[in-house]
Amino acid sequence: MRNAILICVRPVTSAMKERESTEHCQRKVHVNRSHPEGVPLCGMFSYIHDMDIVIECLVPLMVDVSGMTKIMNSVLYMNEIRALLDRIRDDFYSLRNSNDIKMLEKYANSGKKSSTIYVCVMYILTVAFLLMPLQPLILQVTNVTRPMLHRVEYYVDMEKYYFHILIHGYFTAIICVTSIVATDAIFVIFMRHACGLFIITGSRIEQAVQEIYLTSDVNPPIIKDTAYRNMIQCVHDHRAAIRFVNLIEIVYSKHFLFHAGLNMIAMSVTGVGAVTKSNDLSELLRLIAVSCALLFHLCFECINAQRLIDYSGYLHTNLYVFHVLAKCEQALICNCRINLNWYNASPRTKKLVLFMMMKTQPPCVLTAGGMFVLCMETFATVR
Repeated sequence: MRNAILICVRPVTSAMKERESTEHCQRKVHVNRSHPEGVPLCGMFSYIHDMDIVIECLVPLMVDVSGMTKIMNSVLYMNEIRALLDRIRDDFYSLRNSNDIKMLEKYANSGKKSSTIYVCVMYILTVAFLLMPLQPLILQVTNVTRPMLHRVEYYVDMEKYYFHILIHGYFTAIICVTSIVATDAIFVIFMRHACGLFIITGSRIEQAVQEIYLTSDVNPPIIKDTAYRNMIQCVHDHRAAIRFVNLIEIVYSKHFLFHAGLNMIAMSVTGVGAVTKSNDLSELLRLIAVSCALLFHLCFECINAQRLIDYSGYLHTNLYVFHVLAKCEQALICNCRINLNWYNASPRTKKLVLFMMMKTQPPCVLTAGGMFVLCMETFATVR
């Protein structure tokens, strides 16, 4: 029996060890290709006892996680996002008033411009981050070690495959940033459309006010009470706008909570890294570019959420004053006069006005998991 066991046991030679080691490395390289976020993770685990290197690896890892979770959130809430897009399409088809269509197109174009600015700024900061490893090549410095985009571990000869690894890092960084800006651009489309819905509802309230002012009969029959019918339509429009915002809240609430926490951690880690790398100018500039991108991303989300608060609160203001929009879009009340025409309305219309006042008193907000409201005050606190 002992001899049989000895015969069945295959001796382990150095060639077999080398082959197993090669296969192990190939499996790791295959995993790194399939999951790019694993590359900085492997680089971090290789130097787990060096805190400076761990901090250096955390920043790109968090950016990769941010892009991955944005795509995952879009996939998980695909039906809700499709419902929001269908609602935008239906709103454009259902509007009959040319002024309402122009107003909705105005806010759609405004969202397009802000999205373009956001995408350009994010890509400019990304390019600034990507160009830092090329500095020795551009300056033709040969007596320094060729830097990587960030610390990685591919389990191959890093000097031999330097350009291959660098190009792979460039592609993964661009894909990650593209996933972030693409999902944020869709978010801007939703937010600007919601603002347009509130503005259209406000303009219809203004038309109802003017009809009350021109009506001589204090209590007309319900068939002839045009102001009452218009106010009913305003109530339906306001409820539809609130449902649209609630659907946005469902899609992005948990997403905002995760990314707000991730942004704060990433900015803290980047700040610590900037202090430790203060003597290395190129590394310091890279960390500054990352910090600016993180701060700008958070500011971008808070600005759009603040717009929603302002424009939904505009309805409540519009029930008290006759509002005339000035050229400055941010001025919610310009060239206005006190609206005292409600006393001419019929009793049924007055009840609708009181109902609208109660419904518009708390403005629509976006929250981060229901824990805090996204607005410029929140951004100032986080910053």
